[in-house]
Amino acid sequence: MRFEWTVSDADAGRRLDRFLLSRFKSLLESVSSSRIQRMLRKGDVKVNGIKARPGVSLRAGDRVVAHHPAPGSPPPTGEGKGRGLPLVSSYEGPPITVLHESYGFLVVNKPAGVSCDHGEGGKPGLLNWAWSRYEKDAMSGKVRPAAAHRLDAGTTGTVCLGLTARALESFRRAQEEQRIHKLYWIVVWGRPLEREFELSIPLRRLPHAKRRAPKVVAAEKGDEGLSARTRFRWIAAGDGVSLLQAEILTGRTHQIRAHCRAHGLPIVGDPRYGDRAKDKGAGLASILDHQLLHARQLELADPSAGFAVTAQLPTEYRRALRRLRIDWGDD
Repeated sequence: MRFEWTVSDADAGRRLDRFLLSRFKSLLESVSSSRIQRMLRKGDVKVNGIKARPGVSLRAGDRVVAHHPAPGSPPPTGEGKGRGLPLVSSYEGPPITVLHESYGFLVVNKPAGVSCDHGEGGKPGLLNWAWSRYEKDAMSGKVRPAAAHRLDAGTTGTVCLGLTARALESFRRAQEEQRIHKLYWIVVWGRPLEREFELSIPLRRLPHAKRRAPKVVAAEKGDEGLSARTRFRWIAAGDGVSLLQAEILTGRTHQIRAHCRAHGLPIVGDPRYGDRAKDKGAGLASILDHQLLHARQLELADPSAGFAVTAQLPTEYRRALRRLRIDWGDD
């Protein structure tokens, strides 16, 4: 099976082998580092049409083409079992609501505490749920659920899964062509000076972030980070807080959370980028254990396979809004 990617600005500078491992793990959970290295040694991976070394540094715009055995084909000796399908445990987590299903796309309203993979750190995994939902078709290789994009485990709302490689590729192209539109609802401490504003703050990763410390921070110098733009609109106010709508114009890790922190408007309940003292003072611990960041709307603009969905606010989010005296209108 042929896989093809165009390297984005976010992936510029990454080693080829690490880039491949992250991409394949979102599609084929059973892929290991050793298999990636084997593919590279055999010449099954090319960058801009040329066989490349594992440690080559990628540049934005590079075209990476890799060939991997089709789902359901036998794995090499010692890798995987049986038909080479990932070993998926049963889903044991909160209910997941389906918002849209067609043309190989499955859009859901993800609850807090659910990771977008097969489960990490003991958390329930969205892909475990999806594989359980399509167990017969997944085991036969007819569908292969994978996340087309991701949300942090503590972020709720719309997530699109691709059930086939064709659907995933279609979503990827739509992202490159800016036909994917995402709107988020966030609650922040403070109130912005303007009802509508845009932040353009370059962001850089911290290499060894502690468990409850920021992973991404504002770059002190523009050339040290990746460009990041987020557009905000004020919706409502409460007791020292504001409900905002955020639209990401670039897709960086923790972009909204890092931008809010850098702008002096930390997200309520955020364990990494928030203000723990204010969270504690508001008495939210009994009803909230994650950031008030909700992927409210997701749209794929396409004449045939397009969709536009809105995800209802989760119960704990609405309880927090009431506790903070925010009148957000109808859900």
